[in-house]
Amino acid sequence: MATPSDDKFCFKAFPVDLMRSIFEAAAEDEHKPNWGCARVSKAVHSWVAPRLYRHVFVRDDQILSLLHRTLEPLLKTSCSRPEYDFQRVQHAWRGVQTIHFGHCGNFDFVLEILSVSSTVSSIMIIQWSREAARDDTRVGVHPVWDALRPKKLYLPVYGMLFSPTRRHFCPTDTPMFANLTHFEVLFGRREARAWKWASLAQLHNLTHMSIIVLAGADCIALSAEALQHFPPSLLAFIIDTSSARWISNPRQIIQPITREKNDRVVVAIDKDWYLEELAAGEEGKWVERDAIWRVPIFGSRGADEGLWARADAFISRRRKERLRQAGDGLAIGVSSTIPQ
Repeated sequence: MATPSDDKFCFKAFPVDLMRSIFEAAAEDEHKPNWGCARVSKAVHSWVAPRLYRHVFVRDDQILSLLHRTLEPLLKTSCSRPEYDFQRVQHAWRGVQTIHFGHCGNFDFVLEILSVSSTVSSIMIIQWSREAARDDTRVGVHPVWDALRPKKLYLPVYGMLFSPTRRHFCPTDTPMFANLTHFEVLFGRREARAWKWASLAQLHNLTHMSIIVLAGADCIALSAEALQHFPPSLLAFIIDTSSARWISNPRQIIQPITREKNDRVVVAIDKDWYLEELAAGEEGKWVERDAIWRVPIFGSRGADEGLWARADAFISRRRKERLRQAGDGLAIGVSSTIPQ
């Protein structure tokens, strides 16, 4: 006769490779069990750690400090922790693909973490204040920047992160730009004027770029400057005004930019304002024709991956509309030449 214990589910009866696949899938769940998987056993921890550290979001200084402590065996050769810790941390960190820093003030910690993250494909640094932009931390001076090869990069140039000799896009001088496909950069008016925009054409892998402006009046000048130097690979160039201060009617600035002949130029505005304009009815329909929305960059969030898709969809829609209008015009021209 079968006993109750005979019907119990035995997870250990599964093959090891199947158990590993189950735990890896569970670790990637954003809700549960996620990090709980790492506490099951040392064996399970070794399976899931590279998955858990695949996308790292460092929201503030508290998390930055904890991450720095976790990576201590990789950062310091004199670390007192055992060799096992070094191997375990190295195993976990080698899978990191994305690292985003939010409102972090300890920039020495940021640079030290980046120094062991040369293989990451996506880097985002929300905050880099003027106080942090010491000469020894800048691109062109600190060696960590030239060791990075991301495909996606967000940097705040507002704090003059780049040394004067590196204020251009030439990847031979700044290897960090060599593999870029997606690039977001924040410019203040003074910083934008200091850059050599002609070098933008040298980013041969670049498909998407977003320039974040803090003053609405800068949009037209920035767009006109960059437009002359787009690399052939570029599919979308976004002027992000979601955090901008406006000194005049935004519509009068946005429409001349988006109605340029170059279809690749897109203007992004604050999502709340976008929805307010749409709610205005007929008067607000212009916003759907001339702009896309985004959530302002300043906040505790990761990268807005949907921004690129919205820009691509907007460009595709605009091109179809222009082709339709051109076809209508051609049809009218042909019909007018037919003898009556």
